[in-house]
Parts: sequence; structure tokens; C-alpha cells
Amino acid sequence: MKPPTQLPPIPAGVGAELQSRLQSLRGLELRLRAKAAGSGTGQPGVTRTEAPVAAENSSRLPAYQRFHALAQDTPPGLTLPYKYKVLAEMFRNVDTIAGMLFNRAETITFAKVKQGVQDMMRKQFEERHVGQIKAVYPTSYRFRQEKNIPTYSSGVKKSDYQLTLEPVLGEDEQLCGRPHLSASRLLERRKEFHRSLVNIVKQHHAAFLAALSPPMEVPEDKLTRWHPRFNVDEVPDISPAELPRPPQEDRISTAQEVLSAARGTMSTKMEKALANLALRSAEAGAEEPALSKAASPASTSSALKGVSQALLERVINGSRERHPRALLAHPSPALSAPLRLSESRGVQRGPVMRCGRGLSARPGAFQAKRATPASGQRH
Repeated sequence: MKPPTQLPPIPAGVGAELQSRLQSLRGLELRLRAKAAGSGTGQPGVTRTEAPVAAENSSRLPAYQRFHALAQDTPPGLTLPYKYKVLAEMFRNVDTIAGMLFNRAETITFAKVKQGVQDMMRKQFEERHVGQIKAVYPTSYRFRQEKNIPTYSSGVKKSDYQLTLEPVLGEDEQLCGRPHLSASRLLERRKEFHRSLVNIVKQHHAAFLAALSPPMEVPEDKLTRWHPRFNVDEVPDISPAELPRPPQEDRISTAQEVLSAARGTMSTKMEKALANLALRSAEAGAEEPALSKAASPASTSSALKGVSQALLERVINGSRERHPRALLAHPSPALSAPLRLSESRGVQRGPVMRCGRGLSARPGAFQAKRATPASGQRH
């Protein structure tokens, strides 16, 4: 409220009686302004505790939503908040898409409805809005979680659970022997949804009237417009109702779980086989920690990186065979000559065989003759 300001002077040439009346009116106006400035509020009958909360909530919303009711060119009446009107439009679009799919005997999934509503409204449509629709109009749809529904999409598998919708219709709403969602029924459902939204706003309006000082009470059936100080666009949002969730499937990972799940449906031999398999798997699981504690093989040196593992194993195996012979070898050259001769026989056999082709002599005798001078020269 603005503080009292200086009033304009009374123009000259006014009659004495009129001048006295103007003086009295000016004094009355000054007293009213001073009283309003002293009390701190110019709205009698409104509780002071509501002002900070309303100001805090209204500051979070854009102006076109906070003053939506004031911008309407329709006569004052039971107007809805902006968010309630958006929800009513969403319900109308959902009903339109669901009616088309239902009349074609096609399964109505949330994915199909979501894409259609977003294309029509250019707004986000989530499961939260479906929960709000269920909270406002519980008997509009039946909600279920179903699987094995063709998706025609790479993002959703056929085996996954999907939220499905089914319009609730009466027994007399049929066409050619099957339920049919007609245009007149769509209009009735839209009006019913709008009435439910108005009833929700009436409840908040009644709570507002009861908080006034003194409180007011107006019958809801005779209410034609909201209280002038009731901010329609600050009505709280609708809490979504709970929707069906996909069931938690038990995934079988061990033979014991298979035996527990299928007990009583298999033959005695099959149950015994599964029981033995479960015992063996349990024993193997108990032995795994002991095996993990065993010494792991030495890691490959960084200098040998890039060498094939097969070549490394051949080199290691050859060294294992040479080391025992080196430990048993005698240092005397006379004793080591027969050993060298026996080793050289395998090396010389190939050239000797090539040189002695066509000869009738045995390879062993011919090789001994060729090897004897060499061995004599070495000694």
C-alpha cells in the first residue's frame, strides 16, 4: 500500500457547500490511507500466513502461468489453472489416439501413445502424466504390464514388459459384436475429466474460504465463480497415482535353483541327476578359493614382449633337457669324445644319405668309416 501523499488543492470558484463536502471527503480519504498504512495490509479478511507461501510459489512459475486466469477473455467463472488445462488437453489427445488403436483391435502401449501425444502437443508426455490422468479419472483406463507385444523398434525387445492401456467401456458400447469407442463417448469422457478437474479446484477453494477471517462457506453446487482473492493458478499440482510395475522375474543361475523350481514336475532319475550336479558344483565352488591361492606362473619379462608363447615354451623345454646332461658331464675330453660322436651321428646322417644314394652299403657302416678319420683328427 502506498503511503499517504499530498492531495491536490480544491479549485477556486467552487461553492461553499460543495467546498465543505470536498473537505470532508479529503479528510476521510486521508484517514483511510493512514489506517491502511498502519495495519500493513489493505486486504481485510485474508490470513497473513498465506502471503509468504503464495509469493514464494508464484515466483517460481512464469507470468503466463501465474496470471493465466486474468488473461482470459471469457466472463469470470470456474476457470481452471493453466497446468490443469494442459492435463485436460493431454487426456483428450490420449483418448483420440487410444480410440483409433482400440477400434483397430491393436494393443495400446504407452510408447505409441507417448509418441502421438508429443507430436500433437509439442510437449513432453511422461508416465507421470498418465498417473495424473488415473488420479483424476480412475475409471477411464485399465493399466497392465504385458510382454511379447510387437514393438517394431530396436530400442525395446519383444520379451520386455510394456505398459498397456485399455479404455473402460460399457457392455452396450459395441459395434459389429465388439467394443467400440465412438466419438460421442469420447466427448462424454472429456466432459467427465473436466468435471473432475473442477471438483479438485473446488476442494482447494473451499479450504481457502475456510482459512479466511471470518471463514466463509459456500455450497459447491451453487458456486458460479471463484473468490476474487483466490489465485487459481497457484493451486498445487495433482499427485500421480501408482501405475503397474513390471514383475520381478527370478533368473535361474545354478542347478540347485533349477531343482527347486522344477521339483515335482520331473522324473525321479532327472531329479537325482540334478541333485548330483548341484553337489558337484558346490564342491567345485569350495575348491576354487584353494586353487586361487596357488602360486601363479612368473610373468613374462618386458624384454620378451612380442615373442610368441609357443617359441618361449620350446626354448624353456630345451633348457630343461640340457641342464641335467650338463650336470652329469665329465670334464675330461677323452670321456666326452664318444658322447660328441654319438651326437654327431644324427647331424651327419643327412649328408651321408644324400652322398650314398644308390650304394648297396648300409648307411651305418658307411657313416662309421666317414666319421672315424674326423674323430681321430680331433684327438
